[in-house]
Amino acid sequence: MKEVTIISIRIPKEIKSRMRELGIKPSDAARAGIDMEIRRHELLKLQKRAAAYKGKWVEVSDKQIAKDVREDRDSR
Repeated sequence: MKEVTIISIRIPKEIKSRMRELGIKPSDAARAGIDMEIRRHELLKLQKRAAAYKGKWVEVSDKQIAKDVREDRDSR
């Protein structure tokens, strides 16, 4: 079993009653929301890393790639 921890949140009574009416479990909604927020932050982090590399890549033509592959194969 996974190791778990407990968190608690406070929500307005109106939201809790709407969740009850719709059959939404608060714990499931909290887990899904936390998971979505973690994924969003991870994506932002990756986008920042990718932006840092932008412009650092050198364009290589298809002909140059083919030439390099051929040279590598011929050297074996």
